[in-house]
Amino acid sequence: MTKISLPEALAIIRAPRDVAIDRALADGATIEDVARAGLLIRKVTTFWLLHADPVSHAKILQVEDEHLEAMRLRMMEIDDNNDLDAAQIAADVLRPR
Repeated sequence: MTKISLPEALAIIRAPRDVAIDRALADGATIEDVARAGLLIRKVTTFWLLHADPVSHAKILQVEDEHLEAMRLRMMEIDDNNDLDAAQIAADVLRPR
């Protein structure tokens, strides 16, 4: 089995995150879409922090904060109150570290 490099691993795990962000920002997005994007943002950041040079941690967290703020604003736009569980999950996920 061939090992992959950190940049390759990041590209692989960022792809689903980026798709989820696009879906959450699209017309017709639901609270569930925002929650899913928030979870993937956190997962990618956690992976990145585990493997990145500590010098890069502040920048990584800044990028996460920007993504999560966009998701928080999107959740406020949607605010359809149809699924309280999803809204609670999204609100919890989008809370700052």
